[in-house]
Amino acid sequence: MEETLYINKQKPSYRVWDEIRSELLEKLETGGMDYADCVSFLVAAEEIYVNIVMHGYPDGVPEDGSCEVSLLLRTDEKGRAAVIILRDNGMAFDPLQMPEREPLTTYKGVAPGGFGIKVARDKTDEMQYVRDGESNILSMIKYF
Repeated sequence: MEETLYINKQKPSYRVWDEIRSELLEKLETGGMDYADCVSFLVAAEEIYVNIVMHGYPDGVPEDGSCEVSLLLRTDEKGRAAVIILRDNGMAFDPLQMPEREPLTTYKGVAPGGFGIKVARDKTDEMQYVRDGESNILSMIKYF
């Protein structure tokens, strides 16, 4: 069983993410996910979304640039799951091909950045990527 709860397609920006995050939180809680898991899952999605804004469009997001954010709730053989799908038409990039980052023992001397994909991996149960024509499609899955 699968139910689409939310779809938002806009030119990606930090301001747009603030709107999306609020709506996703409400839908996830209504769908039965507890608040702490909702927040953790949305941190993962935000890290990827910010990467799309910062790196997906090296020359800036064009007027026809978009990022579609979808939320599905589904039940499968593993149980009940929330699925956030990020679909953008930025440059091709598969975050799952990035090497795993080593855990930090200290932040001393560490430059900011470079941990978004690690955070997303740590806060989701599964991530799946496909390149479909000119689109990157990343599915982030959290069971609850």
